[in-house]
Amino acid sequence: MKLASILALGVALLPIEASAQPASRLLAAAVTSSAPGSAPATCLLDPKCEGSWVSGAADAGADEGIYLQFERPVRAGYLMILSAGKNPKANSELRVYINGNTSAAQARGQVASDSDGNQLLQLSGGSEIEIKSLFLKVEAPFEADRKALPIRKILLYPAAPDYQAILKGEVAPIRPELPALISADVSATSILEPLSAYHPAHLFDSAYDIAWSTDGKKNDGKEESFTLNFRNPQTIAGMMVWNGYQRSAEHFKANGRVLEAEIQADGMVPFRIQLADRMGAQEIAFPKNLPAVSKLRLTIKTIAPGKSYKDVLISELRLISDQGRLMLPQVELPRAQAPATFQAMVNRSYASILHQPIAGKLPEDYDLEFSLGARCDNARIRLRDNGTFVVYKDFNYGKSDSAAKPTSINAGILEGNWEPKGDKLRIFGKKYVSALQKSEYLQETSSGEPRVQIFQSEVEAKPYRSLTPEEKQKLFAFLWAKKQGPANRNQNLLWVLGATKWNGTDAYKKAQVEGAGFEALVKNLDPILEELNPVYLGSSVLTDLFLPTDESQACWSSRS
Repeated sequence: MKLASILALGVALLPIEASAQPASRLLAAAVTSSAPGSAPATCLLDPKCEGSWVSGAADAGADEGIYLQFERPVRAGYLMILSAGKNPKANSELRVYINGNTSAAQARGQVASDSDGNQLLQLSGGSEIEIKSLFLKVEAPFEADRKALPIRKILLYPAAPDYQAILKGEVAPIRPELPALISADVSATSILEPLSAYHPAHLFDSAYDIAWSTDGKKNDGKEESFTLNFRNPQTIAGMMVWNGYQRSAEHFKANGRVLEAEIQADGMVPFRIQLADRMGAQEIAFPKNLPAVSKLRLTIKTIAPGKSYKDVLISELRLISDQGRLMLPQVELPRAQAPATFQAMVNRSYASILHQPIAGKLPEDYDLEFSLGARCDNARIRLRDNGTFVVYKDFNYGKSDSAAKPTSINAGILEGNWEPKGDKLRIFGKKYVSALQKSEYLQETSSGEPRVQIFQSEVEAKPYRSLTPEEKQKLFAFLWAKKQGPANRNQNLLWVLGATKWNGTDAYKKAQVEGAGFEALVKNLDPILEELNPVYLGSSVLTDLFLPTDESQACWSSRS
């Protein structure tokens, strides 16, 4: 059913009666990036809060998103997503992950929607499911002129006999206990470089993958500290801590963790707290309430050393009020400056454009769009100005997660941080292979988490037109092998390009490049690439030719 104005209804979505289930505390409300003026992610769960979230993307925001995690599972039967006003050019392609899972057929649960990106999803055939985490991810756009979709509300509802009652405002949304947002600034006696990756502001960013780290090149972390200064005095009864580097189990073991810390508040007598050496959240009650605190310092006293590095990390921290409410300091996050060779790529999604090469010749009436999907072998990369990145590579269709899901999309995923290294980037973080429909966003540790590896690599970027003939030949030979081109190169060959923007001409006009043998194929391909001038990215983990995703035919669009 099309909605006449679900957004207008959303304005009046005030609780009719309280939900029967006890409120669950919201532990994390993370966004991959935010445009200036965006509301905090917690606002999206509050029917009374004005404002909306827009990604910090310079394009339609492919691969950007919002992550929410609850302390206890929330039982819900419906999910409502409201956009912020009419925008016919907004990208309304959103994929919803619940507890790390999604489905390509999730539209079957959509019971109401409109052209502005507003939708009401039925989560499980009218019954309620338990939601521990929720991730809304923007998909690759189908059209080049799409813009980032603003999200105004993300509301969960209990099961209802008739969803029309929800649309009429007769059913109250479930109200999780949101953290109190506190204005503050933070500093530390030791910060590992780069600052954009390890600044103490990351203690409060709701991203478990990013942490405060002491500089292990200088010492073992003992006696190092961070200090919070509050704009308004606070009463503090305890804290919730995610100890160590929570990026993955491997990162946790490789780096140091805190076992004992000293807490100092203003001029009060300091005291010590003990931290468990484990992943996940741990709640610590102070010996007594700390009233009217303007400055709070945590000093590391005892550590569990890491197996590989002397750095000591804490990933996340929340304060707890004397009423038991979580308090989330709002501090400014550092930004990263990319080298000139990468600046055009920051806050944009880029996709590789050369798909799998084949032998022979396609018939003139062949469905080329299907060909792009069936032979799709592209990668996507997004660099953000907060110093984070994500890469999806080596897409593979049809691998089976289970008998129930025989057609999942699998990909190698790399995510983490980047820093400038001269005219190159150093990227570092975790890499793993996962079904993108199953466990793409690894914010929580679970027994089903794919094996994660620590990695780092340097990446160079060059426009195609700047490559020498020798560099081009080497690149084509590498990509031919990587994308599993035919072993016999002395036959009629075809290489499909995933570019869709040809200076206003037919999007598919030049997509099939043929040649009577490998050398002829490369010769015919070169002038087309000279015209497109894609970016060459080269590294030990990612080497390919890229254009902005909104100018390329993404694997995503063909087979999602």
